[in-house]
Amino acid sequence: MNDRKFGTKSIPVELTFPEAGSAPYPLIIYQHGSSRDGYTFDGGVGTTDEHGTRLKKAALAKGFAFAALDAFYDKGLSPSDKTQFPKAEQYAAQLRGLLLRKYPQLDAANTFYSGFSYGGDAVMNQLYSPKSPAWTALVAAEPACNVVAKPQPLRYPVLILKGTQSHYYPIACELVTKRHQEIGNPVRLSMIEGANHYFSLNGKIVTNGIAFNGCAKTQSSSIRFPSKLHTMTVLF
Repeated sequence: MNDRKFGTKSIPVELTFPEAGSAPYPLIIYQHGSSRDGYTFDGGVGTTDEHGTRLKKAALAKGFAFAALDAFYDKGLSPSDKTQFPKAEQYAAQLRGLLLRKYPQLDAANTFYSGFSYGGDAVMNQLYSPKSPAWTALVAAEPACNVVAKPQPLRYPVLILKGTQSHYYPIACELVTKRHQEIGNPVRLSMIEGANHYFSLNGKIVTNGIAFNGCAKTQSSSIRFPSKLHTMTVLF
């Protein structure tokens, strides 16, 4: 895969099919946040975050295929390297096409893109990409909403999830949502009262990184999955 910052790079992708349901399977492509604190891919190459770990479990239980990609693999990046992060939305767009061509058991009419934090921002960036794929819907969990551009008509609904106590203050996402709704775009913001950036509901604002959302306010586990699941990890 390639993006404009790193050029062509191998990206580990873990694709898992559910035990429940039957083909064609709807597909969720998931982008981790800046801290890959979740499970390691089957085979030991690639890691995602805790949000993706939990989302995978829920998605498989509902009959979705789940594809997690490790956008930081072999790049020497740390969570604080904000300005050096790859354009993960470009990886997701390419991966969608690759998976649909390679796996006919995936439902091309039902493909979803989701991500957390940095991954949530990658999801939001699809709103401003003229080459955005024909997603069925997008879900951005805790994006900073720091990209502000003139909204264009959207072909799919977008859900933004925010904690009211996030150190990436909700006001930016509130403004973005309002601008899209003003032109009739199906963008919705859902707030989790008392939750911080990690949805922990402990009501504490944390400062574990560089805030880059441009708001007026500033603030100086592993899960084992059943062996019967059809899981594969490949380098694209």
